Amino acid sequence: MNLPDFEWQRRWLKQVEGAKSEEPNPLAEASANQSSTFADIASIPCLVLLGSPGIGKSHELAIAYENALATGNHALLVALRTVRGPNDLQAAVTKSLQELAPDQAFALFLDGLDEAAVPVAVLFEWLVNTLRTLLAARRGRSIFVRLTSRNAVWQTSFENDLRSLCGQENVATYELCPLTAEDLQAALTALPNVTNVPELAQQLGDTYSAALFRLPITFRMFLDIFISGDEIPRRRIEIYRRALIVLLDRERDRSSANAGTLASEERLLIAARLAACAILSNRHTIWTGVYSGAAPDTVLAIQEIAGGEEQYLGASFRVTENELKQVVESGIFIRLGNNLYTWAHLSFAEFLAGYYLASKAEGAQRIVEILSTRTDDAQRLAPQMREVAAWSAALLPELFDTIVKAEPILLLNSDAFAGDERATRALVDAMFAQLERDEGIGWYSDVAERLARLAHPGLAEQLRAIISNHCCPARN
Repeated sequence: MNLPDFEWQRRWLKQVEGAKSEEPNPLAEASANQSSTFADIASIPCLVLLGSPGIGKSHELAIAYENALATGNHALLVALRTVRGPNDLQAAVTKSLQELAPDQAFALFLDGLDEAAVPVAVLFEWLVNTLRTLLAARRGRSIFVRLTSRNAVWQTSFENDLRSLCGQENVATYELCPLTAEDLQAALTALPNVTNVPELAQQLGDTYSAALFRLPITFRMFLDIFISGDEIPRRRIEIYRRALIVLLDRERDRSSANAGTLASEERLLIAARLAACAILSNRHTIWTGVYSGAAPDTVLAIQEIAGGEEQYLGASFRVTENELKQVVESGIFIRLGNNLYTWAHLSFAEFLAGYYLASKAEGAQRIVEILSTRTDDAQRLAPQMREVAAWSAALLPELFDTIVKAEPILLLNSDAFAGDERATRALVDAMFAQLERDEGIGWYSDVAERLARLAHPGLAEQLRAIISNHCCPARN
């Protein structure tokens, strides 16, 4: 069954000016007088719209874009991952300005600063230069700018630059709130041909797992798994794996010549190979047509990925263009045009790339090398690869142990470990160990709002033991 588009009235929470935005507590529901609908804040000239992966930023931005067009404004929507040169965004905006009527307002929607194909700071510099051109050409017109980003990528310095450019009072930062209990109940009630709503609601009410279902992406995954008749797992990583298998089996056209008989896990492995190639080459548009027709700088052609074999349960199977087309025509992709596809959600690609690296790379250090950049002889995980690293770490204990000792905040920033009590316990221990080494809590203000992710059924007992060992070491 294809799930309907749920007509949620999403709410946005204003962030304190000049403070670093944090991830919201996914179980905390902002009241109506604390938060705003997009319509409430639509008059603000420059909006920075933040949120965690899968919370629905791009979807809400697309709705706002359509509303801008419907009200007679001229609007331009740009996926920032397609901007690869300093003039790409400038050229698109200049072209749109030439199409403006004399008194027509212009709204620029910029989606996914975190998905930058170049270093985020470089892309933001290009963006600021484009905004200077846009504001210089307004000639009395109303100009609106809306920019989305994951919290972990957004920097206070970026916000300060926007305020200097657009005016202190013309810039505001809002964060998209998680789904409320009322949102979930309304969605369950709206499901066609589903009579066991109380059973669904009971599973969603499990407080340990509830954070998983307050994001639209994992909520829809929950429904996909439930409707398929499978038992709902508690760990987010297992929800992703099971839900993606369901989506991979939901082909857009089973009567096509590409429909085949691949096993579900084999499709998952092929999708993971494709995702690893897309993530590591930073080409998220997939081309299934004739190879010579693809644009090599921006498009990943399946011919580049085809060939060789993959192994599952000790047996080998070939990966041809036909098998790749089966995957691309499944529910994990959306069609952009003739022979062109892209991921239905970036987190699908990040999970699958992490899955592939955990399955194929020879050890944790090799994964770190693949996902890192080197500056001044230091090796650090590239910002765009941190979520991939987190998914790999959730699958590969050796990599988890490596990262949790060196950079526990990276794992805290990710949702990959939601529902994993063992990993959460280890993360709590690692963060207290870091406090001991640093002899202070300098990082606390940066992660305070994300500490809710450390909740697990045995947290009170674990903290009691840590405090006892710290305060009364002689007794232990």
